[in-house]
Amino acid sequence: MFFWWLVVGVLVASIALLTLLLAPLPTFLASGAVQLINAIQRPLWVVLSLVSWVLVDAALEVRKHSGVSDSHYAERAGLPMMTHNIKWRAERNFYLAGFTWTLLLIVLRCHYLARSKLELIAENRRMRAERQNQ
Repeated sequence: MFFWWLVVGVLVASIALLTLLLAPLPTFLASGAVQLINAIQRPLWVVLSLVSWVLVDAALEVRKHSGVSDSHYAERAGLPMMTHNIKWRAERNFYLAGFTWTLLLIVLRCHYLARSKLELIAENRRMRAERQNQ
């Protein structure tokens, strides 16, 4: 259960980071956002690997509960509802982990693009300054 709260926290944090990267900010604020993500890039890869592990676990859990038929429940009355709830939770966890994993990959890719954009802007300014000095 603790892992799912971590996944939700990572999901909220990655949404905030993606918003920070995609918002049309002035260059000095955008460079601050890129530097912030540069500082946490290695932990992001660790979190991505943990979310990958949770995603595989959730996929195996969904697969385990999807093959159960109704003929097994003839002897107990409340068992179908309990199994339905377990299957629903497994599917929810799978979709939650999958969305978090995808969003983390998008954050890392947008970080790379924003960093290269800032490098190109800095190179452009340097070349303009050299041209004006000539």
